[in-house]
Amino acid sequence: MSSNTPNSLDLASLIANMAEQKKSLQTTVLDTHQVSTFADYFVICTTDSAVQTKTLMDAIEGILKREYGIEAIGKERDRQGTWCLLDYGDVIVHVMHRQAHDYYQLEQFWNHAKVLPLQSWQHKKWSQAS
Repeated sequence: MSSNTPNSLDLASLIANMAEQKKSLQTTVLDTHQVSTFADYFVICTTDSAVQTKTLMDAIEGILKREYGIEAIGKERDRQGTWCLLDYGDVIVHVMHRQAHDYYQLEQFWNHAKVLPLQSWQHKKWSQAS
């Protein structure tokens, strides 16, 4: 990993903070590195509408690309706009409408993963210079 690339915890923290700034109703960071072979962290963001789901996903993707030069290696959206996924390798971002969040209950499905306490990621800074 180059010095211009955040580690996976810093990237997950950066994304979670962006989601909070963009009015995610609920943001959860799951530490999945002990229980998953494909990602170290999941960032799960909950929204109020399909428009907010798309807007939040586009904002995260745009800021990471524009400000940090980080591009998603994959992305998915459902047709109704209730669930979007951004794949940043070691960090997977789920942006979900409240009803989809309640239905899929990813935190319950991944209940063997550790939920990171808010204070461990909230307002954590990452800089390309670090």
